[in-house]
Amino acid sequence: MTSIRQSTEGLLIIGHGTREPKGVAAMLDIARQTAALTRGSLVEPCFLEMASPTIAQGVGRLVAQGARRIRAVPLLLFAAGHVRRDIPRALAASQSEYPDVEIEQAAHLGCRAPIVELSARRYREAMVRQPAAAGEKTSLIMVGRGSRDADATREMYDFAEHRRRMVPVDTLQVCFLAFQQPRLPLALEQAAKSGAKQVVVQPHLLFAGTLLERFHAEVNLARKRWPATGWITTDVLGPEQLIAMAVAAESARQNRSALDAVSEGESMGGNSGGWQSDLVPGWISG
Repeated sequence: MTSIRQSTEGLLIIGHGTREPKGVAAMLDIARQTAALTRGSLVEPCFLEMASPTIAQGVGRLVAQGARRIRAVPLLLFAAGHVRRDIPRALAASQSEYPDVEIEQAAHLGCRAPIVELSARRYREAMVRQPAAAGEKTSLIMVGRGSRDADATREMYDFAEHRRRMVPVDTLQVCFLAFQQPRLPLALEQAAKSGAKQVVVQPHLLFAGTLLERFHAEVNLARKRWPATGWITTDVLGPEQLIAMAVAAESARQNRSALDAVSEGESMGGNSGGWQSDLVPGWISG
């Protein structure tokens, strides 16, 4: 068996996929930034659907470059059906095709510290662009994509609480663009009727695309309907180096876990055996 120290590490970054060229370009930008941060690993981007390369193609490219251990990082904010079913199914198919290569799935982005910090940064940037709003009470509406998965919905609320602790606001409401209630139009109406003088509406989305267009269309309607309210919108999260840092951290964890496995095997006077997974939950680490 090849020594872990001699094995080539591969990092597979899995994006959702989109038909929007800007969304694809943003994903590839994150992959390039991640590669610059993880010089000891091979890095390949791929997409779950609607764009190429596919997961199978991404794994194949890493194997062709000599990867013998691949850590697949879902570039997704929440753990819904794609993270729990679709990605594991695709990785299992690749594992069958390359039985001598170790392939494991890492955690999604979730509430990792760099993502919470990036969300807070987008809020601060929007507030800086609105100097006249200083001193006014601020309501924040955090807008998620929405999912039928109860755990993904719960994680959106968890993320919003992390954000509240990092950047306090007077009131905070969570809403969704699809699948879950409350939807964005209702949240905008409630904020306007609450008497809030300024409302920050923040899309919790990785990249620009169709969902962001829908988001802006709804906020623009609210501006026309309730002109007395100061409506402030933030940018989406990426592409941004903090996202690449969150992904690159997975490569660092992979390498540490591999070296620990070697050390343990050597201390026992035998082969290290199978490499142990070091998956991390999607919460802020202390």
